[in-house]
Amino acid sequence: MPLTARWDADLVDATVDDLGLSGRGATWADVYRRRPSAALTCRACGGRMTAKISKLGARFFAHHRRPESCPVAGETAIHLELKALVAARARTLGYHVAVEASGDGWRADVLTTSPDGQRIAWEVQRSPIAPEDVAERSARHRASGVQTVWLAKRDWAWCAEGGALIVPDRGAADDPWVVQHGVCGWTPVEDLAGHGAEWLPRPCGLTVTIDLILKGELSLELAHARDDWRVIGKPRWVPRRALESWAGSRGPMPRGLPAELLLRRERCYRCHRWTAAVVGLRPFNPSTGQRYELISARHEGVLARIREELAGRITPSPALPIGMIRERYSKAVGGSYLSNGCYWCCALLGNFHLYGLGAGHASETDDNEPTRMPHDPRLVIGPVRIERLRKMQRQARSIHGSTQDLRLVTRARGRSRPCRDFEPGDT
Repeated sequence: MPLTARWDADLVDATVDDLGLSGRGATWADVYRRRPSAALTCRACGGRMTAKISKLGARFFAHHRRPESCPVAGETAIHLELKALVAARARTLGYHVAVEASGDGWRADVLTTSPDGQRIAWEVQRSPIAPEDVAERSARHRASGVQTVWLAKRDWAWCAEGGALIVPDRGAADDPWVVQHGVCGWTPVEDLAGHGAEWLPRPCGLTVTIDLILKGELSLELAHARDDWRVIGKPRWVPRRALESWAGSRGPMPRGLPAELLLRRERCYRCHRWTAAVVGLRPFNPSTGQRYELISARHEGVLARIREELAGRITPSPALPIGMIRERYSKAVGGSYLSNGCYWCCALLGNFHLYGLGAGHASETDDNEPTRMPHDPRLVIGPVRIERLRKMQRQARSIHGSTQDLRLVTRARGRSRPCRDFEPGDT
């Protein structure tokens, strides 16, 4: 069921209204149910073809008689629909699109070319195929300077090496197409509860994924991500912004860098006025502009370092209502720890709801935007010893809010002690 055919000496494309014959006034009615029938032939085998419309309204070309051997004869309606979707999205973004395009020893379901000349071959694979065939087709694309994007029905053996996007069949005709596997996102330490920063699979809509790949915002990289509870390294599509974050947070960096304090806007339980609580800091390189992974103030050592900077460099005010950071005793914890205080009445807020076990953290991706404090150039401190603070942060991780035998922000009788029986709701 191809989407293109030969009409006399012209190439016609069923995915566009003018059949790809710009400026000639051609329409689908010129080839569909025309009497006498249009002289349509298959591009692959030369057999006679006719224009048809599927039950779902998709336009395509079909052979008059099923040929004994034709590379396009076995394509299904779903195969056709996915090719048409890729072509439509690429045209919407201003790309040149060639459906069922041929090259030097290869043929692509859809070939998209960006305004600056970058080409992508989109291959829809809804049936099993030998891994060596996939490798050979991808190699031919590369030899022609063309990147390959595979859309596979299932996670077959070859998908791991080919970086395929796994797009299973839909439950109903009006359901959206979803990429189940193949796309990963970088999850920073502060967004997890103990697993550390890592790549995690991210199911997403196929239309969005196609757009991001065409825009260059998704990149095929070798990423070690969790797959059925195992960390497996294989090519996956990852956001370029996340890739930069990963490279910055995991790669080499100077020992000492300035950092921006991250504040969270909190309402004091005693005076009911808004105050600012310190939840972490984000190092940055002033020379390159690179911003690194957030360091949470979950560990008392990090908060103590921030307190030193606040005392010497930043003057709180009604416009910047950062409360005093001082010790607070908690019976539930069984000791004292450093806590954020209210700027107005000096009440200690407690830290559990800010960055305790299982709590969320203020970050650049926080959905709780009304509680975020705006950026202020006065909140830059440092330089700070990044690796030392990160080590403190790793000591303070927990898993899904469960109690762990970790040395957290507690301190009793002058020594660190494990935090036990610290349940949600304790203050």
